Amino acid sequence: MKGRLPSDPDAPAVWFTLGGGIEDGETARDAAAREVAEETGFGDVAIGAVVFQTEHIRHDRKGRPVLIQETWFLAHSSGGNPSRAGWQPLEHAYVDDIRWWTLEDLAICGEPTFPPDLKVKLASWLGESP
Repeated sequence: MKGRLPSDPDAPAVWFTLGGGIEDGETARDAAAREVAEETGFGDVAIGAVVFQTEHIRHDRKGRPVLIQETWFLAHSSGGNPSRAGWQPLEHAYVDDIRWWTLEDLAICGEPTFPPDLKVKLASWLGESP
């Protein structure tokens, strides 16, 4: 996805991975599958291994600090054209684009990504070179 944070709507847009919060009663894996379905429309996604975990402080739209705990999974899908039908109003407001990337496309992308070393991380997780 390509967009901006609601806390900094005038910032330049960056490409980032799908994601979102964990709802009551969900595991991180359940939340990942739900977020992929909501943000892409793909229901055939196989959520694989955890490849990365981190936590950091971000600020919400009102400037309040929020602890963000991230769990990154490698997932596989048959693909297709992503759908915005399941997007929330904030996603419609702050996400400019969504698309599939091959590792090769990502490696030559001249636009910013989040995290900045996404192409290196992804290549490592896939056991390939960037």
